[in-house]
Amino acid sequence: MKDATKSLQLKFLGSFFDGLGIPFLFDRKHKAHLEISDADVMLVLTSPFFPAVTSRREQAALFVDGHNCHPGYVKLKFQGEQHWLSVPGILVRDQNGDVCLSNRIMQNCVQNPMPGLEKLKILWKMLNVSFNGPAVSYKLPIFSGVKRNIVLTGDLVGSFAWNEFPHEAHEWLSRKRSSGWPSTEQVRTVKEFGCHLVPVANPGDRDSPTEWRISFVLGERHLALSLNQGQRRVYRIIKLIHKQRLGDLGVLSTYHLKTTLFWLCERIPQERWTEQEMGQRFYDFLDLLIDFLSKKCIPNYFIRENNMIDYMIEQLVNENVEILCEIRKNPKAILDEIKATYDLRFDLVEYLLSKTPFRDVLEELETQQVRAGSPEDKGAGDLLKVMREILIDSSENDSDSVLGAVGGAVDAFSRKDPDSPFKLMKEVGKGLLKIALKDKVEAKAKRTTHSACNDKHGTAARGKVDSPQTTNIAENTIQRKHVIVTDSIGQYLDGNRMGRSYVKVLREKTITDAHDYIIKSNLGNPESLTFIVGTISIDHQSVADTVEELHQLRQTAETKYPDCEMYFTGILNRQHNQSFNERAQRYNDLVQAELGGQQKVHFIAVNEVINSPDYYREDGFHLSRRGTSLLAQCLMDARTTAQPPSSTDRP
Repeated sequence: MKDATKSLQLKFLGSFFDGLGIPFLFDRKHKAHLEISDADVMLVLTSPFFPAVTSRREQAALFVDGHNCHPGYVKLKFQGEQHWLSVPGILVRDQNGDVCLSNRIMQNCVQNPMPGLEKLKILWKMLNVSFNGPAVSYKLPIFSGVKRNIVLTGDLVGSFAWNEFPHEAHEWLSRKRSSGWPSTEQVRTVKEFGCHLVPVANPGDRDSPTEWRISFVLGERHLALSLNQGQRRVYRIIKLIHKQRLGDLGVLSTYHLKTTLFWLCERIPQERWTEQEMGQRFYDFLDLLIDFLSKKCIPNYFIRENNMIDYMIEQLVNENVEILCEIRKNPKAILDEIKATYDLRFDLVEYLLSKTPFRDVLEELETQQVRAGSPEDKGAGDLLKVMREILIDSSENDSDSVLGAVGGAVDAFSRKDPDSPFKLMKEVGKGLLKIALKDKVEAKAKRTTHSACNDKHGTAARGKVDSPQTTNIAENTIQRKHVIVTDSIGQYLDGNRMGRSYVKVLREKTITDAHDYIIKSNLGNPESLTFIVGTISIDHQSVADTVEELHQLRQTAETKYPDCEMYFTGILNRQHNQSFNERAQRYNDLVQAELGGQQKVHFIAVNEVINSPDYYREDGFHLSRRGTSLLAQCLMDARTTAQPPSSTDRP
């Protein structure tokens, strides 16, 4: 029998993976415990157990029917022989008597894995699963220490891939957007992702066993990864407020917040999400959310007709509006609560690390206080101090170990190994343990070095030598000014002639391999990271998948080396291969457009310079000596353009 695990695809989703997660929060009352939430896993079931889901006009065992369903929801109606459905109780009849696939299938799959999927039982036991409607929640202890315990939490959701872009969402494809986001290329990529059908009924009809929700999770992740730092910062602040004050009220979910963010990003261009305008964007977000709730309508971002809160009790919705209005009047109060409740730890993207986030709001409040001088305004001036304590000062506490932990998690979850998904989970714990031990050793080494510097007549003068442990740490850290990670395209680059550059030629050539290298690397504090990758990736998979992998690589590199400039080269053409060159051009256009709005991230259009057959070897694929020299010059020119030369670069 064919190994059924090959028919099970895992998609790792949620804010933990798309860069929109809130900071790591240690509850001050239970400081030894940390939950990393929103690490969701989608299990995509495919053949041989289930045929691909298709539209009604095609002949298939399952077809999609959205008639008499809430917008954004459909039924999976069965057509044909039923003998291949070996799991009992997953076919039910709807009110019209049609045979439909039950949305309880995920519970059945977890409780009684289908033949060939028995390996999943090992995963379920390790994950400590619990049922939450059609979804299955899990808690995975990934690190247990003397002082801290870290638990990864999320949902396991079954799904079917629907390779069509549903007609209900066609308005999104042609929607006019004043901000220019998402771009035309991004819209086309999202359309290519299609959608998934997840076994979740409309909340207004929770007991319906036949409704499935149309989900655009891959498209949403693609869009989330294209957001700039300012957009992410504002969203995380809102999520912190939601966690502290709104989450338990049962009206607003984090998905409602992300939907609001996307709508706001369509209205306000990315260049206006700057540090100077951060405070105004914060208020814009609150205003839009309050407006949605006041109208009792949060429209789904892709399917506008899907009002995601139309089933809510109006009184509860109004209570949320009142709370948000109070928060808008006095954000200092809620920030005080957050600071008092949590010991903040920050996550994988530079999270609110600029020196003056919300600068305009804070300065305005201080100005009002000086002008008024009234008791009512006395607390306004304290907002600057509170925000800095919460959003800046706390970021310096133990951030390195947490950043490393996230890197380990991303490394494990990015591997494509559907045959043994539980192995990936286990690797996360190993990575965290290794990082925690390394942090302790490095901290001890720093204390030893500091002590020696402050005591010139101390241990060294008395004849004692440094600990071997300290020496090893210094030797094992590669201190390089510029690091170039390349596939075989750049294998002949000479780093010594490129301004103290270290060239790492990958044995395996894909973007995923570059990602794995960054996770395992210890490059010290490089000024720049340059990636010459993607040729092999695009040769074996779609442009959309390759771009998605590049986003994951960028995010991981930002996490591990947050202070360095990053450069991504375009994919070079191949001689006499028009089909490949068309895909390469599309990839280059998409990546260049998306990286253009990112801070400290640059695209190098090498194709515009290395454009002659004279620059290639006879195979038409690898660069000749002249081509390699030209590539090296392109990389150095890009560095010079992006940042002014340091004193060490000057002759």
